[in-house]
Amino acid sequence: QLLGDDHTAHATFIRAQAMIDLGQSAQAVIEAHQLLDRIDIQTITDPQALTAAARLLVLTARYEGHPTNEYHQAMDWLAKAHNQLDRFYWPAYLAEAELLFEKGNGEQAYEAVIDALKLNPNASGGWYLLGQMAIGGFQFERVEQCAAKLREINADHLLADLLLVQ
Repeated sequence: QLLGDDHTAHATFIRAQAMIDLGQSAQAVIEAHQLLDRIDIQTITDPQALTAAARLLVLTARYEGHPTNEYHQAMDWLAKAHNQLDRFYWPAYLAEAELLFEKGNGEQAYEAVIDALKLNPNASGGWYLLGQMAIGGFQFERVEQCAAKLREINADHLLADLLLVQ
């Protein structure tokens, strides 16, 4: 409701993610396709829009079981967002890190999340992802460090709680 008639790529991604969180994944995929079918990726010059489009492509691939080439396409869009459109647009690095981590490429995911955190040391999503990586590697001291960093950002940070209970 807060997004109203905003049908930008970023708003569409937020709306689709909210639908997934509410258990409406089929509707989220429809929403994602509506945007992806009407935009021309080649003409996008806004890194936020291209990053959101990449996230929507990943969302559709995840819920429709698309082949790996969809993930490669999303990675290409994210690389374009931070290499060509705006090298300081840290959310593209973070989205890339999340996708790499999801696909089991921890080393490159780590590099991408560090790139995001260099540009925005207060990116909560970056610290949370680092914490998740540490959990996967049984590096519990590092998990606590990531949670502590999240608490520096916000003393009651929910992501810090989530890290510590995992």
